[in-house]
Amino acid sequence: TPISKIWIISSVFLIGFSQLYAQQTPASEVQALTAIYDSLGGNGWTLKTNWNSGNPGDAGNSWHGVTLDAQGHVTALSLPSNGLSGVIPSDIGDLPYLYSITFYNNSISGQLPAEMDQLTGLQVLQIGYNNLSGSFPDVLLRMPALRTVKLRYNSWLTGPLPSDIDLM
Repeated sequence: TPISKIWIISSVFLIGFSQLYAQQTPASEVQALTAIYDSLGGNGWTLKTNWNSGNPGDAGNSWHGVTLDAQGHVTALSLPSNGLSGVIPSDIGDLPYLYSITFYNNSISGQLPAEMDQLTGLQVLQIGYNNLSGSFPDVLLRMPALRTVKLRYNSWLTGPLPSDIDLM
């Protein structure tokens, strides 16, 4: 029908228009993403479309597993079962708009960096099925917005749980 054709044309125009005027991701956030790529063995990832090529906020240049808001800020990282291997870098704390991290079922090792407490809006952290080690990551207790935490099947929890764990 003519109305459905107009609706489709309008939708395509609006999507194209919004991409044309999408905001670039700030340089500090692009640097943090690059550090994550380098530290977690990005060259060996299963899917790495557009990583380290241009700016993820550029039209037609979205980076696999990176979600941006309308202002170009990184809001989510979703790279499950993607061959990530290495240590999460402290630079992850330079993604202040991040609300979700999904890194489960990879080969991430070491401990969670203390700088993650800078992610005050982080609500979801799924990092189970990795090789994280050490004691319970108390950085999680300093993240007020955290609602969903999936840590199972890692090599940590070698010591007692913090007494204030019930605050989560």
